[in-house]
Parts: sequence; structure tokens; C-alpha cells
Amino acid sequence: MKLVMAVMGLLLALRAGAAPLLDLPQYPQIDQHALERYAYLTIEKREAQARAAGELGCVRYCEMLERAYTRVTRAAREQGEAAHAIGWRLVVTTTRGEAAMSLPGGYVVISEDLIASLRLTEAEVAFIIAHEVAHVLLQHEAECLDYLQATLLPHGVRRTVRDLYAEMDYDAGALLRMESVMQSGEMEADYAGLLLGAQAGYAPAQMLGALKKIDAGGKQRAGIVRTHPAMLQRLQRLERLLPTAERVLTVAGGTRKIKNLQ
Repeated sequence: MKLVMAVMGLLLALRAGAAPLLDLPQYPQIDQHALERYAYLTIEKREAQARAAGELGCVRYCEMLERAYTRVTRAAREQGEAAHAIGWRLVVTTTRGEAAMSLPGGYVVISEDLIASLRLTEAEVAFIIAHEVAHVLLQHEAECLDYLQATLLPHGVRRTVRDLYAEMDYDAGALLRMESVMQSGEMEADYAGLLLGAQAGYAPAQMLGALKKIDAGGKQRAGIVRTHPAMLQRLQRLERLLPTAERVLTVAGGTRKIKNLQ
């Protein structure tokens, strides 16, 4: 699966201070309109639940969340026409135990409970948001559905988006087949999120504190299907990629200075 531009192209883009940095995929076999409609209904249901429980909306971290979200989505829009057209929307809850998630169409959900329980800094919050934004940009939900459709029998039969989600809800075997795809998507979102956060002006080494705190706080997701790779594996890979992210931060800072002078 493609994540960023080819290495030489990425280096040239960095030297020129140009965007985009991410190579955005397409999954034409999946009905994007239906996928976004499903996401919209899902987020409406989640908001209704949070509202009924008095848990919808930020209380303590509004300014920090707004800054981080604005900066990260600004960097996201620089990843090309398709990214610029996304109607990003942040949903904040105070629900205990809820972490962060994203859905196709630009929906990002984060709970202030996660921020408070882990004492996250702005750079760490920015990484979590950038990770979720990266899932949307790289169309990981569509990728999973595309993979599921390709592995279902009989082969060649097109399923609707709703049918594919129903398959995931009721067929544990389908989820197990998708485990490696989901884990790969998490690794991609980590790397892309690190680059987006750096392009937004956040120090890469500081952003990694989010994963370290999640690991130390025991908030790594658990279940029959391992949707996320081991935290040690994620951190080791990101630490190897820090020099590239630092370069993005340096170039992005120089680009902002030039724009401010114009």
C-alpha cells in the first residue's frame, strides 16, 4: 500500500517546500457516497448518545483542541484537491473511556477524558488528531471494505457498503482476515500523522509522547481481533522516521515565514 510519495519525490518536495507529502489512494470499487452516508448516520447516532448523556462538546480543553485541529486540518488540505474538498468536522465528547476515532467524509471524534487521563500536551493531542485525519486521507475504511469484498465468496459479486459492514458485524472470520490490513493501516496512519503534525508545526519527538502515554496508561485496544500493532513496534518505527519528520518541520517553518512576509 502506498503511503507517501516515492522517497526521491518526497525529498525533492521537502527541498522545495512543496506539498503534498502524501500519496492519496483511490478505491473505485467502493461507493464513496454510500460510505460517507453511512459515516454520517454513524456520527449522528454517536452525537445523539453523547448529547443525551450530557457528554457532547468540549469543557476544559477547547482552545487547545481548536488550535491543534485547525493546524492539522490546514496541513491536510495541502495534500491535494481531494483532500482540500473534504469537509472536516471535529466532534468532542467528555465520555469516560472514549479515546479517538475517525470516519470517512472528514469526521474526527476525540474525548476530553483521554486528554485529562493521560495529561496530554498540545503536541500530543495534535498527533492523535493527525493520526485520525490520516485514516480519512488514506481511505483506510474504504481499503478494508475493498479487501473484504475481494475475499468474500462468491468472488466477483458486488456488495453494498451496508452489506459489507453487516458482514463485519456478524462474521468474526471476516474480521480476522482483515486483521493484517487494519494493522497496516494503523502503521500508515502513524507515519502520515507524524508528517502532517510536523507540517502543522509540531515537534515530531514531542508528538510521540502521545503513544508513550497511551502505552503506559494501558489504553492500548484489546480484543479478539488485534486491529492495532504492538505499541513497541509502532514507537520503534516512528523513532526511525523522526529525521524525515524533523525535515518536514524545518521546511514547513520556513514556508510559513515566507508566506508571512508576502
